[in-house]
Amino acid sequence: VAIGAYLIKTLGTKSLQGKAILFITIGFVSWTIAEILWIIYQNAIVSPADVFYLLSYPLLVIGILYGIKMSNPYIFKDKKRMLILSFIAIAVLGSYLYFFPLSWDHEITFVENIVTGGYVIADMLLLIPLVFLCYSLISGTLSIGWIIFAAGVVAMLIADLWYALNYELYTSGKQYIDLAWYLSYFFFIYALIQFKRIQKHVKEIVTKKS
Repeated sequence: VAIGAYLIKTLGTKSLQGKAILFITIGFVSWTIAEILWIIYQNAIVSPADVFYLLSYPLLVIGILYGIKMSNPYIFKDKKRMLILSFIAIAVLGSYLYFFPLSWDHEITFVENIVTGGYVIADMLLLIPLVFLCYSLISGTLSIGWIIFAAGVVAMLIADLWYALNYELYTSGKQYIDLAWYLSYFFFIYALIQFKRIQKHVKEIVTKKS
């Protein structure tokens, strides 16, 4: 969060990179609040932490999309390419829903059902920019920072999906999947450090030229 705040101050919010960092940082702030609330309400099945966890997903998605647009300015303008990527995204989402369908469990409360469905939808949202990130990676337009960030997204999705499949195992105390979440945090932080290094390097070049 601190690195993100520094980058926002340095980059501003008018450039694509500045907007990307802004939304990602706000997402991390929401995530941090959620982590704190989770510690406070850790015995609750549904808690205020879920609100902030769920809020962080669309913020991250928006930030990633800005980052993709910055890395490949023409990706959203090429109609043929967008059509192909859209079909791929739909196929990925369809496969995801096949294995993790939205369902209603009558044995739990209305709120618990809404929150559970919310996480399914949140992970679906992350899959969309991940498709575009993969394409940008293959086409060679992603910087090292965004490649690392994409790795963080993958690690987080793996953790989320494992948790969804092994909820009872997790609540019994076997919380090995936390390592995948920690790994995603590491990737996200390291990606921001890379962004900071690049910005510092650019600033040094501009200073020398002036």
